Amino acid sequence: MSEVQINCIGDVPEAWYRQLSHIGYNGQAQRLSRTTPDDSLSALLVNIDDRSSWRKIVSKLSGDTVKLSSAEVVLLQRIQAGNLPTNPNEILLRTLDQSSEGNDRFHQNEPKRRFQPSKWEAKTVTRLVRALRSKFTANKTGESTDRVNRDIWGIVASKGTHMQTIRARKGSLPGNQQSYNPPAEYMHLLGKAIESTKMLRQVHAYSAFVQEQFERCLDLYLCPRSNKNKVNMAPDDLLPQLPEPQQLRPFPEVKTQTYAFSDTINSLSLHWSGEWVACSEKSGEISVWEVQSGKRLKRLRLREVSSSISWHPTNSQGVIAICAGTCVLIWRPFDEKLSSLEVVECELSEKSTGEVTWEIEPEPLQAIIRHSEFVTQVEWHPKGNYIATVFNNDSEISLHNFHRKSSHQMFSKQDSKIVGIVFHPSKPLFLIGSRRTVRIYNLRTQELQSRFSKGMSSNTCISITKDGASLLVGSENGKFLMYDVESPSHCKMVRAHSTSISSITCHNVLPLIATLGRDGNTNIFNLNRPSALDTDPVILPLKSIKSEGTDIYDSREARFHPTQPWIFLQNKDCSIELFSERRM
Repeated sequence: MSEVQINCIGDVPEAWYRQLSHIGYNGQAQRLSRTTPDDSLSALLVNIDDRSSWRKIVSKLSGDTVKLSSAEVVLLQRIQAGNLPTNPNEILLRTLDQSSEGNDRFHQNEPKRRFQPSKWEAKTVTRLVRALRSKFTANKTGESTDRVNRDIWGIVASKGTHMQTIRARKGSLPGNQQSYNPPAEYMHLLGKAIESTKMLRQVHAYSAFVQEQFERCLDLYLCPRSNKNKVNMAPDDLLPQLPEPQQLRPFPEVKTQTYAFSDTINSLSLHWSGEWVACSEKSGEISVWEVQSGKRLKRLRLREVSSSISWHPTNSQGVIAICAGTCVLIWRPFDEKLSSLEVVECELSEKSTGEVTWEIEPEPLQAIIRHSEFVTQVEWHPKGNYIATVFNNDSEISLHNFHRKSSHQMFSKQDSKIVGIVFHPSKPLFLIGSRRTVRIYNLRTQELQSRFSKGMSSNTCISITKDGASLLVGSENGKFLMYDVESPSHCKMVRAHSTSISSITCHNVLPLIATLGRDGNTNIFNLNRPSALDTDPVILPLKSIKSEGTDIYDSREARFHPTQPWIFLQNKDCSIELFSERRM
């Protein structure tokens, strides 16, 4: 049996092939020859011989004669009669059933439900009646019945419980690897021989394209998405409006005076009135200078090297506490017994053993406090009643009563090196800073009140503002932390230096903070406290005093003037520099 040849010309009009010998093409692109129709005599003979010839029609697609089935004939008859066409097989079966049953179907009893009104139709009518009544009632009361038109394609999602359409994320753009003509440098980078094509028609079909698109659609369908409201805001609007440094004057800006020494300076301290400055040298000499004139007034020569000195905070005559070896010396530089430029020789005994003892009024000192180990730090109470000292390799602390000439140890031996001790300016609190933590003890109850450790890595120095509200802690990574004394969990970190911070100090009157790095640079900041209680203080950089050399300092100190915007800086070249405000 020969295969049926189907004409595959599609929607091409037949008039195009009237003058041609073929009528179209088959699936293999071969021409279909035109068949010659039979004459009238041959068609009559065929109708006489074949009784079913009236069912046969000629297919235009294949050119063959097709015989209609009984169901197809019934379908055509229904269409000619104007009835709805249905499944031809059902029509044929229904016709056969009707011819076999005859008129028996008219004598069957109809079900009772066909003669009862529909309940669903009654509910629909009731709902429509209620809607009409509510509309008429609203018109009588004067209410507006206009429908609110909502933009369903709007960008902003309207408030409601209905689901909002969330646009899926766009697919990534194709790169060099998906390009049909990648650049030469990309092919060289892969190290492969890729056949590049010159035009898009020569690109081979990608076999996994449909599978990848299907997987992407599946991921987008299963992946949950949510709307995110983006705030269009300029970056400058997020930054606070900070004042210019010129608006925060006065603060130290220019160098005005230099105090020269014969040896390297270990420590310096200022009198509470700001008239005198005391310094200790590595040669063991203690000097007192007048700030205004730069004149040396008193000198005390010791055999031991002094590691720390501190002026009495309230005594008008001037009392200095000096750490020398295992002793703390109480010296009155302006005693009537001493002349103005006299050099006082003071001999100290060797390293003592036992408990802390007092030696009253040894010449030419007022008192000597002897410890069991070397003393490294000394700190006065703000009222001048007590002295705190650190000894025994920076691990033990002793508290001394200056008026009663008695000493006792209130604090146990610390687990790590002590980097600084500070008295609270107004409360009976004592702060001890170690390498990892800062502890605050209550001197009345002799108990630990709070402990600061958040953000600390390796501390080097501590300080407290004169109002006692903030604690400053310097570290080896060049940053300093500012804590609220009342809340240890809250802190602010500021990057001040590229090297370790050796000292940090605060001004008594002005909101100034100074940090000294081991690279010799000094940075001065302004501490601005807003009036609102719920607002954090703001630290603003004011001035950076660069060091002229590139040496690394082992220990370096700075002290603010008690009342003026001046700062005294310790240098490595055996001098102290005084920086003051700029004169306008």
